[in-house]
Amino acid sequence: MAIMKRPAVSAGELGFDMTPMIDVVFQLIIFFMVALSFVDSQAAAKLTLPVADQAKPPEERDKELFVFNVVNLNARHPDGTLVFPPGTPPYVESGRYLNTAALRKELDDAADVSRYRSEDKKTVQSAVIIRGDRDAAWIYVMAAMKQCQEAGFIKVYLKALESEEPAPRSP
Repeated sequence: MAIMKRPAVSAGELGFDMTPMIDVVFQLIIFFMVALSFVDSQAAAKLTLPVADQAKPPEERDKELFVFNVVNLNARHPDGTLVFPPGTPPYVESGRYLNTAALRKELDDAADVSRYRSEDKKTVQSAVIIRGDRDAAWIYVMAAMKQCQEAGFIKVYLKALESEEPAPRSP
């Protein structure tokens, strides 16, 4: 009967494969880059805010804010072409264009999260900031305010510039 002998294990160097570690590090870097860009994109829309004599920042800083923009659908480039193609929804939230129904769904979702986090589980504690372009159709701003009210938001702010800081008029 023949006995098979195992090959001798060499006492060579043991190695550690760094490839999975490097992959995880790069994925974390990409995740944080994308997450930070979403926070900045809420206020990054190129809007010409209106000027108001009584414009001031909210006295209390709300922990949770839902920010969206109302764009001027009639805005034009210097060459006269429309900035937004016909049929573009008037609301922008986190870089996504929303129609009234989609905005309502986002507001309902944000209100539900706020209710869940509140002490009595009924009150919406979050605030909404509506950033409307100075030349946007007010019917869209009014519709957005109505959607905020119907979703249960109590704190709704309209973003404007203070009168000491004049904004350039868009053509």
